[in-house]
Amino acid sequence: IWSSDITCKPSSSTECFGWHQDEAYAWLGPHNKLLTAWIALTDSNSTNGCVRFIRGSNSLGQLPHRSQVKTPNENLVLGQIIADQQIVQRMEDNIVDCELQAGEASLHAWRTIHSSKPNSSDQDRVGLAVRYMAGEVEPVFQPAVVKELVTLAAGQYNGQFFEIEGIPEGEYGKEEWALHKKSMDREWERRKKSKEQGLLPSQQYQK
Repeated sequence: IWSSDITCKPSSSTECFGWHQDEAYAWLGPHNKLLTAWIALTDSNSTNGCVRFIRGSNSLGQLPHRSQVKTPNENLVLGQIIADQQIVQRMEDNIVDCELQAGEASLHAWRTIHSSKPNSSDQDRVGLAVRYMAGEVEPVFQPAVVKELVTLAAGQYNGQFFEIEGIPEGEYGKEEWALHKKSMDREWERRKKSKEQGLLPSQQYQK
C-alpha cells in the first residue's frame, strides 16, 4: 500500500476534487501496476459528492495537470486539475457517478480521470482511499526524492526503492503514534522536496 487517507466532506460544504489522475501525484510506474480502492464509510451519492469517473479515460495516457484557484463555491482540496478541460467536455457522455452504500468499494486505474462535487446534503460523506501497488513498482524519477514508507499488504517485497513500515501491535499506543508520525513526516518531506525540485504536476505543466 503506497498511501491511504480518509476523505471527509462535511454536510453542506464546498470541499470538492477537480478532474485529475492519481498518477500525477505519485511519479510511480508502471502505471498499470497501481490502482486506488475507494471504500465508502457512509453512503456516497450524487447529492453528497460521490466520486465521478470518466469511463475509458485511463486509455488517454498520462495527462498534464495545472493549478486551479479555489473559490467560495468550489474549495478544491488538491488544487490541481488536468490542464486540458476540453477532454472532460468531449467525454461528457462517459461521466459516471459512482454511488456506493456504506461498506461498498470501487476500484479505479491510476490514469482514470475522476473528480467529485461539493456535498450539498445534510449528512457528512466519508470514505477511505487506499492506493495499492505491485512489488515491481519503482519511482519514475531516480534517485527518488525520499525513500517512502509503504505497507506490505500481501507476499513479500525484495526491492530497494521503498521501506516497509512496521505493523501496529495495538490501537493508538505510543509506538503506534510514533510510527504514524514517521510515515507522515516522510510524506511531507517528499512533497516539500518535490516542490523544491519542480516535480509537482502544475510545475511540470509550466515547463
